[in-house]
Amino acid sequence: SARKATEWLKSMPRSERKRLTENIIRAENPGISNNVLKEMVKNGLYPKRYPTEAIQNGLRQQLHSALNNSLTFVGSGISGTLSAP
Repeated sequence: SARKATEWLKSMPRSERKRLTENIIRAENPGISNNVLKEMVKNGLYPKRYPTEAIQNGLRQQLHSALNNSLTFVGSGISGTLSAP
């Protein structure tokens, strides 16, 4: 959409943040069942919902990492470290 990611995250409803939190937990723990996920949240191992600031910081970190990796790959290609197959 035309909105900035920060505006989109600030206006994200609580239910969407909860769904996003569950998806993040599932990505970190593949194969986790619903019952185990609920127990982990209940025991305080994970929050019910990540705060908007934490989501923004995580997104910023991931984008920064992706940009650095891309620049490293391009630099290796230019310097000849990567050779054509």
